[in-house]
Amino acid sequence: YGINFDSGKSAIKQASEATLAQIAVFLKRANGQFYVVGHTDDQGSLSTNMQLSKDRATSIADFLIKKHSVPANKLSAHGAGPLSPVASNLNEEGKALNRRVEIVQKLAVHSKRSSRNIDNIVDFNIKQDAALAAQGEGSA
Repeated sequence: YGINFDSGKSAIKQASEATLAQIAVFLKRANGQFYVVGHTDDQGSLSTNMQLSKDRATSIADFLIKKHSVPANKLSAHGAGPLSPVASNLNEEGKALNRRVEIVQKLAVHSKRSSRNIDNIVDFNIKQDAALAAQGEGSA
């Protein structure tokens, strides 16, 4: 992925800087806002990993803002801890892949219920309601 961390650390590895430079070029040109989401392996407590993942996301967001002039209002740092692994935590290679930060575009959600109904697809409407609730615009 190009953005990885040492175990228990939120410091940006020098090897990640080229990837971050490419991401910065994209972010400066892109419309919209983005979540910077930190992740960890499963070593340590959940509370420690949740904080570490948030610290990783903040580290990346700050780097993009300060070193590459990405507008601060485009980025929002969040931590997911060990809750969304991309690889097994049973070996070192998998753990290394799970120590990462991802950039996710924040989708626009319309606040009018009538505009969210898509051909009465229940699953879609449930997900839309959950997204609105997470953004404080409704209840799920």
